[in-house]
Amino acid sequence: MYGKFLGIDFKEDTVYLTLIKRGLRQTSLLRTLEFKPTASKEVSSDEIKDFFLQEDLPGNNICVSVQKPPVTIRVLQFPFSDIKKIEQVYKFELDNLSTFNPDDKIHSYHLAKLTKKSEVIICMYEKDEVSGYLKELNSTDIDPKVLTYGPLAYASINDQIPDKRPALLIDIEPGEISFSVFDEMGLRRVRSSSIDNTNLQESKLEDAGEDASTVGSDFLISEIKKTAKFFEVELKTEIKSMLITGSLSANQKLVDLVKQELNREVNRLVIPDLGIERTPYFSKSYALALYGSDISRGMFNLRKDQFKYVSKDTKLRKAFYVPAALLGLLLLLFFYQTGSRYFELKDQSNRLQSEIKKVANETFPDVKVIPRPVEFMNSEVNKLRKDLDILEGIGRGQTPLDILRDISLSIPEGLRLTIDEVRFDSNKTVKLLGRCESYQEVAEIEKALDGSGMFEKVVRNSTGNAVNGGTKFEISILLKTSG
Repeated sequence: MYGKFLGIDFKEDTVYLTLIKRGLRQTSLLRTLEFKPTASKEVSSDEIKDFFLQEDLPGNNICVSVQKPPVTIRVLQFPFSDIKKIEQVYKFELDNLSTFNPDDKIHSYHLAKLTKKSEVIICMYEKDEVSGYLKELNSTDIDPKVLTYGPLAYASINDQIPDKRPALLIDIEPGEISFSVFDEMGLRRVRSSSIDNTNLQESKLEDAGEDASTVGSDFLISEIKKTAKFFEVELKTEIKSMLITGSLSANQKLVDLVKQELNREVNRLVIPDLGIERTPYFSKSYALALYGSDISRGMFNLRKDQFKYVSKDTKLRKAFYVPAALLGLLLLLFFYQTGSRYFELKDQSNRLQSEIKKVANETFPDVKVIPRPVEFMNSEVNKLRKDLDILEGIGRGQTPLDILRDISLSIPEGLRLTIDEVRFDSNKTVKLLGRCESYQEVAEIEKALDGSGMFEKVVRNSTGNAVNGGTKFEISILLKTSG
């Protein structure tokens, strides 16, 4: 998508907003805005409405994160990355893993594509909780097109995370700490938890002087240690670097404290578009704006089912009412004037079709019924041309028997394999359609064909469950050219 997109981050007593512009080739930062209530800590709906009008902010293309952490987070793995297949099967897998009915919750997922498989990170929320939060937002005239989970939104700044990975991004705010893990493929894991505000205020860190450990941040350090260890066990690799962001990370003493207690490489996150000073405060709203501007299948958005986003841009629709009505009248007049000509041409067409049908029956006397003579004859001619092209191409190189022999010699012995069809799509491409017992055996067949050296290229087009059990597959083989 392209246009202007707004990311809104509601913190304890401040609202941080980032406005970006996404074009066809590049994305640019337009504005960062900070809004604080005038009287009390709670931001009133009227104040936000006035602020939006005063700053001329867009009322659509808004991305917001859910304030509370999910009820549960699940990670599912699949041996494929086809998003349509994942959408068909992930709910069934979720049913098997959950101790409750997933239909009682609202959930979505973030897709992480790996080398030969894919993972989906699923977050579930109570429907009443999401409904109540949307009502609060709507009361301020904010109707987000994307409602996501904050740590997942950081996937949008994957290209700005240092190359020393796996890297753990820690977002520390008063009352909440969230984690996002990045490896070479991108975002892999997320988590968040609540923390005690009384021990992590910036003023207390300042008062601590040189001995920052007296602030009472044992719980924070413990949470970081436990989470890092948990992710290392799950990913089976060591966290190599840590990045800290969030409003509390603006205080260097906190960064130094974490670095000292963990004895690891710890740095503050710096987003070039925001700079060193603004990154701690606007990193989340910036990530939300980017995430909302690129929302597509496989990205986490709770605006679905009963919470589906419906545009309220009635002015645009009304602007098209009159032109649409005029266009309808013109079309009606056009069809009325050309009606008689249509029926005349239809009679001529029927006569021509009768003559063509007669010619087709004479040309193909063995075919008793030809419902569409023109399409039938075109199809027969195309078949003959295709067969002729294949025969001419093969005639200059290997014969079909030679090709089948090479395929047979390349497949490992001992596999219970059934070939249902061998299709010569051209003089350069052969397709194998068959069945075996498992995905692993399909991978072995593909690897054996590719490593035999007899073919130019081997590509597995699809893999799926066969009707009578086992695994069905389709593999394309590009033949080597002679000469």
